[in-house]
Amino acid sequence: MINNLISFLLESSKWVDYLKTFTALFTTYRTVKAITSQVKKRFEKKTKKRPRRKGKRVLPRRLPKRIRR
Repeated sequence: MINNLISFLLESSKWVDYLKTFTALFTTYRTVKAITSQVKKRFEKKTKKRPRRKGKRVLPRRLPKRIRR
């Protein structure tokens, strides 16, 4: 247990470096994502989206020839 602790303390500097790099990458990724989303919002067409029709329209079925006169 103590040996593990000592080894962890020795390697903790590495872990700090890893964490720093990871956080930097993550923050840059997030900022890039935010910027791209903003740009997309700006360039979206400013047309109102039509509301969806309630109930699917059914094509009129042809009546069978026997009934149809």
